Amino acid sequence: MALPQAPTVFTVAPKFYKSGYVTFTWSGAVAGDYPIAKYEIQYSSASDSRFDWDGWNSAEMIRTTNTYGTETSAMVNKIKLGCYTRYRVRTVDSMNNASAYKEADGYVQYGDPPPTAPTVFTAAPAEFSSGDVTLTWSGAKANAGSMAGYEFQYATSANGTAWGAWQAITYKTMSVLSGTYKTNKVNAAIGGYTRYQIRAKDSGSRYSDYAVSNSVKTVAPPLVAPTFNAPVTGGLTYNPRPRGLITLNCPVHELASGGNTASSTAGLTTGKKVVLRRTTALPNFSPTYSMNALVKDSTGNLTSAGVSYGYYKTAFADDAIIARETSISNRHIAQVRAAINDVLAYYGLPEKTWTLHVDTGSATVARWQEVVLEMRGAVQDIINLVNGWDTASTTHRITQPSWLAMDEHTPSAAVINQLRDIIIEL
Repeated sequence: MALPQAPTVFTVAPKFYKSGYVTFTWSGAVAGDYPIAKYEIQYSSASDSRFDWDGWNSAEMIRTTNTYGTETSAMVNKIKLGCYTRYRVRTVDSMNNASAYKEADGYVQYGDPPPTAPTVFTAAPAEFSSGDVTLTWSGAKANAGSMAGYEFQYATSANGTAWGAWQAITYKTMSVLSGTYKTNKVNAAIGGYTRYQIRAKDSGSRYSDYAVSNSVKTVAPPLVAPTFNAPVTGGLTYNPRPRGLITLNCPVHELASGGNTASSTAGLTTGKKVVLRRTTALPNFSPTYSMNALVKDSTGNLTSAGVSYGYYKTAFADDAIIARETSISNRHIAQVRAAINDVLAYYGLPEKTWTLHVDTGSATVARWQEVVLEMRGAVQDIINLVNGWDTASTTHRITQPSWLAMDEHTPSAAVINQLRDIIIEL
């Protein structure tokens, strides 16, 4: 004997029910040896979204001989407050032979409908190198109550096809139905991809479905030459292996510093400060040397920056001070002061206006301890600048001098020679 067959399609609407009616729609039922007499509908409930369904209960008996149809029914007593309800149907013929059950797609939830997700959700720019990604959305709708905010998530991919799990970005309280939000959550790997999703939340703490954005590809940033902070153009140094201070203006894969070595070779991000130092000693005194810094990105593109400077013999290079033989005079003090100001200018620091006047026509150095302390202070300014430039590295730092003690009355050759020696190392 041929039994009847259940509908192949069975739906129930609306998905969210507060009052009124639900509508059953079915099609595709087939009669067996006897004509169709009716359709039996049952329901089952779950108390929360864990969907621990209870048993099936009789809900409705629809008497019709059609293989398809629509029935609107008052189901208030069959849907529980705060619960989820599912339905199933079977075909019964005139001899009470019944088909198997067909369960409806989805379920009915008692309560107000959630908000509608944005209908447009985009991420820009399509190719990202630095800064933020701007998320823009519109078309969201609060179907009950008012809009309360939006939840943002992101996922990354190495190839734009296989995506990782969604990760939280933030939840933003806002009542708008369209808007923008900036985020720095991106796949940092060059050639990687990032996509985003958003869902709306209303004042009743109901959430919409997610809307997913286009993907954003991470690309190498435009390569920008570094800035030379020192030496300043035309600056003078007395150091045969001079230092340079640079600031990177973009992320750099490699720093090839053209005849120099760098204090850091990793962490070369935008704003990174690096100390350069010449690898070999300058061969001759000249006003026309140059210092160059060449940067390279991960694809091999290159760009460079350079600055010209002069390397000079100090005025005291041929004027030796010999302990217990040379009397320290104002001329020696003036030479050291002039050299210190040259080096201050080389590093872009303001030249020192010395507090105590030195009369080079006089052999006597008045208040000599104060004069020396002031020169030491100016030298220390240079040391602090260089040693504090690249805080992540101690390479190319100037050795902090252990300043010699000063005799109370007599200018010391050792004290002045220490200053001279340090100037050549600055």
